[in-house]
Amino acid sequence: MTTRQRGRLRRLMVSVVLSLLLALPAASAAQTRYVRLEGRVQWIAGTVLSLSVDDRPAVGIDLVRVPQSDYSGLVQGDWVIVTGQLPDDRLRVLGTSIQRSVPGVQAP
Repeated sequence: MTTRQRGRLRRLMVSVVLSLLLALPAASAAQTRYVRLEGRVQWIAGTVLSLSVDDRPAVGIDLVRVPQSDYSGLVQGDWVIVTGQLPDDRLRVLGTSIQRSVPGVQAP
């Protein structure tokens, strides 16, 4: 293999690797699942809110990305609508916003 051929092969490999690296964030962003849950606050501790949805087990909401003004003053039993993202592990919801709600009333 000549020096010229090795140089071409090296440039080709670098371009393929760069293309793959640039495509990875787009692929992971495409898999993001957004959710909207309505339920009753069971408890809040630090940056976690436990949300009771219907008669199902409680859902853990990570409040790190939620503005504190969205959840300050919430108490046990308050009805809320939580918007967030469902990560791949599906162990909790990564909250992005919380709105107070009235049960049985459709939000706009």
